[in-house]
Amino acid sequence: MRIALIYLSRHATVAPRVLDVAAGLAALGHEVAAITHPKARLNARLAPLPISQLSLSAPLGERDARAAAQLGPLVRTLRAEIVLCFDGLTMMLARRALGAEKPIVAMADAAPYAWAAAADLVLTAHLYTFPAINEAGVALDRLHYLPPMIAQRGGFIRPVWQQPPVMLLDTVPGEAGGIDLFLQAMAQVKEQGFDCRARIVGAGWRMLALRRQAARLGLQGTIEIIAPEQREEALKNADIYIYPLREGLACEGLLAPMAAKLPILATQLPCVAELLQTGEEAVLVTPGDAEALAQGLVYLLKDEDRARTLASNAFHRLKRQYARERVCQALAAQLAEMVASHIPQARVREVA
Repeated sequence: MRIALIYLSRHATVAPRVLDVAAGLAALGHEVAAITHPKARLNARLAPLPISQLSLSAPLGERDARAAAQLGPLVRTLRAEIVLCFDGLTMMLARRALGAEKPIVAMADAAPYAWAAAADLVLTAHLYTFPAINEAGVALDRLHYLPPMIAQRGGFIRPVWQQPPVMLLDTVPGEAGGIDLFLQAMAQVKEQGFDCRARIVGAGWRMLALRRQAARLGLQGTIEIIAPEQREEALKNADIYIYPLREGLACEGLLAPMAAKLPILATQLPCVAELLQTGEEAVLVTPGDAEALAQGLVYLLKDEDRARTLASNAFHRLKRQYARERVCQALAAQLAEMVASHIPQARVREVA
């Protein structure tokens, strides 16, 4: 199957999804071509993949006639049988350039969703978004779930925890990340006599505020700030992963800790609850509650074997449901069905 992926943003908002889809479909033997902005950050990450990579050189406004005029012939030259769009700009241009000539699929993983209504098929990584996407004009029979995914890893697990155990956290912009709540929870855990350490992945001026809060709470020497490029290595050297978000709409960041077989303590947000079952695969607590975080951490620290069982269960769920190969096999089957059932209508007059 010949598939065109179109992503025209210069920024990396949904770039991991584009990369996973491109790499996963190419690994299954499909002919994949990515059409991107010539200055997109994504381009360097796509370069090593066994796919074709092209750029749309015209100005990229939603109603830009030159961009639409370039896009149509580009897709036809590739002999693409189906087109995947990842944002509203892409959808507007693809519809203008191709009309109903080829099936167009929207990857609508984040609001606003109205742009996806123009697609023949809409895929989303989050089940809880179905009502909102439906309200935005997408009929439920055109809306399907495509799980978040990650390249399968080995699932290394250290023989025993370090002493003291080391936790890993990622910062999230703004107050939604809940790192301040975690520090409060750490102080409570320390008062109960538990010794542990934490590494926080982050950069920028907010890290100074976190250091000051840690000092006020008497956590000097227990908190370490590490750079984002150190995250991969930190995953291999952590014992527990903490995800203390107050609110959030995308929780794909949990897949790497699941793949690393780390016990997970997280807040019970809708996106988290879709990925992990509390009590079976992770410990999930009420969002915005430092005391609940402290209780969850103590629960894990008191029984390493129980924590490891949760981590193992989460890892096996990831292998069943979120491994990139499995997700892309299901995606390829859906796309093949779309191609087989599509009846091309007369091509709209090409934009001059």
